[in-house]
Amino acid sequence: MSAIVRVENLTKVYQTRQRKGTFKSEKSAVEALKGVSMQVCSGEIFGHLGPNVAGKITLIRILTTLLLPTSGNAWINGTHFEQQENKVGATVGCMLMGYPPGLPRAGLHRSENCYRKPFLAS
Repeated sequence: MSAIVRVENLTKVYQTRQRKGTFKSEKSAVEALKGVSMQVCSGEIFGHLGPNVAGKITLIRILTTLLLPTSGNAWINGTHFEQQENKVGATVGCMLMGYPPGLPRAGLHRSENCYRKPFLAS
């Protein structure tokens, strides 16, 4: 089977500042992803599980082209996610929050513009 999603050594490091008084702060680096490699083949059912603050949403945001990684490579449907971002965005649909009951349809149209994939057929 061919790999629909392929990830090689994906890393994301966030630069943060921690206050150390009124006029002082200290820079630190937080590694959200550290060398993640995986592949999901056609026809597989894949679950992405882990404890809180483990980088699950960071990985999904990178794969849906909403966030750039610090290093590493990924391919979605054989397309490199950074080199052909628009092509990847056109084939991937993702709603990172649950569907709240009673949300007006206009709210979904806002979401579909953000993720480039319609959630409901008109």
